[in-house]
Amino acid sequence: MQVIIHMGLHKTGTKYFQNYVFPKLNVVYNPPILTQYAVDFLRADEVDKQIVFHKFMEEKKKIEKTYKDGVILLSREYFSGNLFTAYKDWHQNIKLIYKLFPEAKIIIFFRYQTDWLLSCYRESIYEHHYQKIGDFLDFSNVENDFNKNGFVKLYPYNLNYSIFIQSLYELYGEDNIYHFFFEDFKKFKKETISSLLSILDIDLNRIRFNDVKTIPNRGCSSFSIKLSLARYNFLSKKFIHRPIIFFGPGSIPAGSEELSCLDKEKYWNDLVFKRDNEEIRSVNYPKLSIAERIIMEFSWRHFIKHRVDMLMRFDKDLIYEYRVELDKTFKNINKDFKKIIGEMPKEYVE
Repeated sequence: MQVIIHMGLHKTGTKYFQNYVFPKLNVVYNPPILTQYAVDFLRADEVDKQIVFHKFMEEKKKIEKTYKDGVILLSREYFSGNLFTAYKDWHQNIKLIYKLFPEAKIIIFFRYQTDWLLSCYRESIYEHHYQKIGDFLDFSNVENDFNKNGFVKLYPYNLNYSIFIQSLYELYGEDNIYHFFFEDFKKFKKETISSLLSILDIDLNRIRFNDVKTIPNRGCSSFSIKLSLARYNFLSKKFIHRPIIFFGPGSIPAGSEELSCLDKEKYWNDLVFKRDNEEIRSVNYPKLSIAERIIMEFSWRHFIKHRVDMLMRFDKDLIYEYRVELDKTFKNINKDFKKIIGEMPKEYVE
């Protein structure tokens, strides 16, 4: 059995592949229980990891027996770690993934760091971190990942791709790592998809899918961000949705409680998970009642994403005042990245 893991990064077109490509392939794609146990393993406390690992291996053996000559494809950005820290937990996550899948081939997409940071900032607004980009970028590199309002902030230069790829090479070997660039995907979509499918020995001509014009999970426009910040400053904070985080106490659930092997009382209580990501969510999500669907439709997040930005998307470069400093540093950092992997889009180093 062959195992392929597509681990993101976030904001590199991952949702496109998850929605429009991978489900149409003749592979075992994101087997629900195994995928959930992998997430559980990443989230479990150290004292519980061995228990989760044992359950994971039992499920993995079942799948290997059933699909002996097949291909298992897992695609979860969660495997990369916390985007709102620019993956400062990268090494820890990669080692845990390797423990689960030491035989895997890894697919990873990169995006030029300055542009990635802007996209990540846009995503943070969707997750109700209502702050200017200068407050989101923390050049001081202090330990705390949150500011006084509970909004996320990150040290931009954690985003060192040389370190990322070197870690993967050390664990999996260079021949088992397949890297792609978001910029190539945007310009040469068919060619990039074809190259990715060749890893699975699948010919693009055998796959039929429509060229989707909309962009899945597209970030907030600058106009929507301006509206969101104005609304936050105008309204009492009790009327504003709490900031959403993906890791740690008070984060949103990762996957399905129904499939999870983590102790329900310890890991699925309201101190650990807050079940209101995107909107004030019912515990019944995604099987919502009519009333619950109406509430979701009228949420601020839904309004700016599916109304404002769909009907009138006005945008500008929000990171412009930091771009010169960021570009200078990242282009210097990426010289080592290029030495490691070879050719890359010119914006990474020029």
